[in-house]
Amino acid sequence: MKELHDNVIEFFSEERTATLSLHKKKYVNKLRKCFESHADEMDFTQNPDGTVCATVPVSWIKISPPRKMTDEQREAARIRFSKTPT
Repeated sequence: MKELHDNVIEFFSEERTATLSLHKKKYVNKLRKCFESHADEMDFTQNPDGTVCATVPVSWIKISPPRKMTDEQREAARIRFSKTPT
């Protein structure tokens, strides 16, 4: 059986900080990058098993569903991005 790991975000409504306990690599890496540029605004601890525990401002927590695009919008965006100078 595959081992299960939690990804948890916890904060109280009147508090200014949230505690994150994460195992999913995508979020661990994203949080590590944030720590590199915002170490003064957060606490970050990496555990031996690869999970992280961090405290961040609640204002950083956001829910954003993926944007729905039609095929035409997707094609227009592809054309726009292909014209962008590198």
